[in-house]
Amino acid sequence: MTRLVEHVKKSPNYNRFQSAYRRGHSTETELLRLLNDMYGAANDGFRPVLLQLDVSAAFDTIDISTLLCRLRYSFGISGPALNWIALYVLGRTQFVRVGQEQSPTADCEYGVPLSHRDQF
Repeated sequence: MTRLVEHVKKSPNYNRFQSAYRRGHSTETELLRLLNDMYGAANDGFRPVLLQLDVSAAFDTIDISTLLCRLRYSFGISGPALNWIALYVLGRTQFVRVGQEQSPTADCEYGVPLSHRDQF
């Protein structure tokens, strides 16, 4: 996993300002960077405007085939590494259980399972 993360970080398509899911980065570090940029722009005579978008559910709706294509063509991941990721995200199912009752099992066609251990 470490080699894969380092490979992605070296890609020209990796956003160096990415804060989520990275060790040593948090909403606090992102807020400090944002405030620094806003204050710097104001000091330079600009009138900064902040537009915020809530993309917290983005991983819940990502098309898995699109994700795998992006990993291959945007980040150059292929072979066993891409197969390993595909095995992790493909073929998943889900159900809801309340007490003794359980819904039918459904295939997960969208979304990426996240684990706090797998942070970049």
